[in-house]
Amino acid sequence: MKRFKRKPVKEKTSSVEPIKYNLWPHQQTFFQSKSPYIAFYGGVDNGKTVALCLRGLAQLLEHKCLGCLCRATYPELEDTTRRIFFDIMGCDEVSVRSHPYVIKWDATKNFMRLVNGSEIRFRHLGDENAIKAFLSSHYDWVGIDQAEEVSESAFTHLSHRIGRVKTDIPQWIGLVGNPAGHEWIWERFKRNADMNGFSGGGLYHLIEAETGTNPLLGDGYIERERATLSRNEFQRFILGSWDTFYGRVYDNYSEATHVIEPFPIPDEWKAGVGWDYGWTNPTAFVWVAVDYYGIYHIYQEHVESEKPPIWHAERVKAYGIDVNGSQLPIYGDPSGGNRTLNRDEESAQTLMGLYSECGIDIQPGSHRDKLFGINLIHQLLDVDELRTNPYTNRRGCPRILIHRSCENTIKELGLYRWEVLRPGQELTKPHPDRVVKVNDHCMDALNYFFMSYLRNYKPEEKKGMPSDIEDLFKAFDIKRLKGKKDWRFA
Repeated sequence: MKRFKRKPVKEKTSSVEPIKYNLWPHQQTFFQSKSPYIAFYGGVDNGKTVALCLRGLAQLLEHKCLGCLCRATYPELEDTTRRIFFDIMGCDEVSVRSHPYVIKWDATKNFMRLVNGSEIRFRHLGDENAIKAFLSSHYDWVGIDQAEEVSESAFTHLSHRIGRVKTDIPQWIGLVGNPAGHEWIWERFKRNADMNGFSGGGLYHLIEAETGTNPLLGDGYIERERATLSRNEFQRFILGSWDTFYGRVYDNYSEATHVIEPFPIPDEWKAGVGWDYGWTNPTAFVWVAVDYYGIYHIYQEHVESEKPPIWHAERVKAYGIDVNGSQLPIYGDPSGGNRTLNRDEESAQTLMGLYSECGIDIQPGSHRDKLFGINLIHQLLDVDELRTNPYTNRRGCPRILIHRSCENTIKELGLYRWEVLRPGQELTKPHPDRVVKVNDHCMDALNYFFMSYLRNYKPEEKKGMPSDIEDLFKAFDIKRLKGKKDWRFA
C-alpha cells in the first residue's frame, strides 16, 4: 500500500489533490460502502485500521467536512490509530505542522485543520466525561478503532452526532476491530443483518476478513500462530470467529447448533418455568419443555423491566402456565420469598406473595451453588456427535434446544461470561468462579429451573435426591421412550 506522499511546495494553498492508494479487496469494499453504519471485522493484520484511516482522510480531502477518529483509551489512540493516520499522510506528530495540506495541528487538543477547511479530531471514549464531550458537536463521519472495547452507549451517543444537518457530504460511522463474542456489534451488524438479508445495501454493513487475506504475511505466520495461540484465541484473532472469546461461560453453545425454528409444544411436554426478578434490570420468565427424546426445549420467554408483579402476572398467564387444570411449576430466586416491599412489618409483602395474590405461585428455587447449575446446563449443551438432531436432521444433537422466538435467551447464552483478572494479576490470584452480573436474567431463571426441576425428579428405579451431576444424568437417561411413566419429570 502506497503512503501519502508530501509534495515540496513553498506555500500552502487551499486546493488539495486526491490521495493515491492501493487497497486489498476487503478494504475496497469498506472504502466504497454506502451504508451509514459500516463495520470491518476479522483477524489481526487484515488492514482494518488502515482502511478506516484512509476512508476518513479521503473524505477530508474531497469535501470540506468534520471527522473524528476514536479509540477506547488515549494511549492506544496515540500509539496506534493516530500514528497510522499520520503515517498514511507521510508525516508524524512533529512534521505534520509543515505538511502542505495542514494549516493547524494542536497536539494538546488533538485537533487538525486542513487548508481546504476540513477538520479532524482524535478522541478517546474511555469514560463518561469523554463521551459527554461529543454532545455539543456535529460530525460528518466518525471512525472507531477496536470498537469492541467501546460501550454500546458510546456508539449510540456518537450516532446522534451524525446526520443532524442535511448535506450532500457522505455521513457515516465506521467500526473496525476483532470479534469479541455475541456482544452489541455482533447483534447489530451480523445477527440482525443476517436475519434481514442485508448485503451491503442496508442500514448496517459488515465486512469480514481473516488474517490470511493479507497478501503481505510472512511465510509460515498462520502455522506459527496456530501452534502458539489457544484454540479460542486462534479462532478469534486469526480466523475472526464471533463464537469464541475469553471468559465465555457456555463456550460449547452455538446458535447454528442449538437454535431451531419454533413450533407448538404439546401440553404433555411442558415441564415448567424459571423466574428471576428485577426492576431496573429485567424480570425474566423462561418456559421449558421436555420431548420424548429427553431433549429440553426453551420455547417461550417473557422479559421486561420497570414493571410491577401484577403487570408481569397478567402477561405470564396470557402466555400460558396451566396444563390440564394445574399450574406448571415455576422455580425462582429463593430471596423472592424473603424480600419485602414495605418496611412496615404489618403491611410487608414478599415478591412471591404479590405474585401469589395475582394467581401465580412461585416456588423457591434450589439453594445449591449457582456453579452447580452452570455445570449442569453446560453439560446439557454438549453435543453428542453420534446422534442426529430430530428437528434439523443434522448430525450432532445437544440436550438443550432454544426456539428462535426466545431472543433474549439466545442473546444471553452468547454473552454470559466469567469475571476475569486484570492484567498482572494472573501470577498472584486464582481466576474467580463468578459470572459477570450483566446479560444474565434469563440465565439465572434457567439456573433456578434446572437445579430445582432435576432435584424433584424421582423415577421408580432411583429413589431420593441425586448427589451430583453424574447421578442426575444417570437418573434422567435420554434413552427413555414415550409410554414410560418417567419419560419426563412428575
